[in-house]
Amino acid sequence: MYYYVILGTHILSDTKILSTSLDQRLNLWEIDFDKQDEIDNVGFKLIKSEFVDVCDPSSMDILNINGNDVYIAIAGIGVEIFKI
Repeated sequence: MYYYVILGTHILSDTKILSTSLDQRLNLWEIDFDKQDEIDNVGFKLIKSEFVDVCDPSSMDILNINGNDVYIAIAGIGVEIFKI
């Protein structure tokens, strides 16, 4: 859940999405295709949420190494790197 504008998203796989927003959160979501409604909206399940120590996060970039290690860089007033 976010309380401010989402500033960055990245599709990691066919069922996982990363997102970050102005409220300094990095969220990992799982798409739940079993919860489609009558107008084909899918459900999202929050898997993990981390606080980002970077003020005013404005961009996000992803580095995937050998399909195993994923590094996420969040930039704003500074940079923070996460590994998932």
